[in-house]
Amino acid sequence: MERIASREAIAPEVRKKQRVVIGQMRRRLDRLRENLPKARVLSRMSPKERRLLERVFTLVYECSANQNVAKILVDRVLKEMS
Repeated sequence: MERIASREAIAPEVRKKQRVVIGQMRRRLDRLRENLPKARVLSRMSPKERRLLERVFTLVYECSANQNVAKILVDRVLKEMS
C-alpha cells in the first residue's frame, strides 16, 4: 500500500490522504497485536481453567475503583501468564 501511495502518478493531495490512512491502519494493527498474547494464553487453557479465570477477572472488575484500573491489572496478569 505504501508503494502505491508513493507513486508520482497519484495526485499529491491523494498521496497525503493515503499516507494518513496507512498510518491509522498501522496503529490499529499494532493495537490488535498487543492483544494476541492474551488470546494465546487463554487458548492453551482447559475450559474449566478459563471459567475460573473469568470468575477471577469478574471479581477484579467488581472490586476495582474503576474499569481502567481493573483492565490494567487483568492485562498484567495475562502478560505474566504468557
